[in-house]
Amino acid sequence: MDWNIKKYCDVVISVDPATSKKVALSIWEDQKIWRVIRVKPDGLLEQFREFQVVYAGRSVLVVIEDQYLDKNFRSAKLLVEQRARIEGWCDMVGFEHVSVLPSVWQGAILRTFAQKSEERKRRALVVAKGILGMRNDAPLDDNLADAVCIGQWAVTRMMKLSFVDML
Repeated sequence: MDWNIKKYCDVVISVDPATSKKVALSIWEDQKIWRVIRVKPDGLLEQFREFQVVYAGRSVLVVIEDQYLDKNFRSAKLLVEQRARIEGWCDMVGFEHVSVLPSVWQGAILRTFAQKSEERKRRALVVAKGILGMRNDAPLDDNLADAVCIGQWAVTRMMKLSFVDML
């Protein structure tokens, strides 16, 4: 679990993995949120190839949520396989990648260690809508909210790293 961001990157792509639904991604350019998208798990490779073309010559960091692996063996197996594929695709297209534990980004961005999933999801939605400049009653799903918050965590870490490097 390497959640230590070591250098500044021009582009951050944050990933909230999923097995039975679309994978949520947030794309940040020059430390600003650019867009959020959902991709079917079987369409991720094509999406990463598109990113490779779009971001040619720029430094890219992919931040993947290191999923909590509960008692459901099938889901745990699928999440581990998906994370391994994403890391492999990053290596293939030349992107840096790190994983981050949910408790790490949640503590830093949500400022909570909510025990109940619904409470944490509600907080992530509020924070993500604030980052995106959305009204609280605007629709946004919890997976996209998590991807936005993970991206915010990464950008915040890079900004701190850049400041320390300037000293």
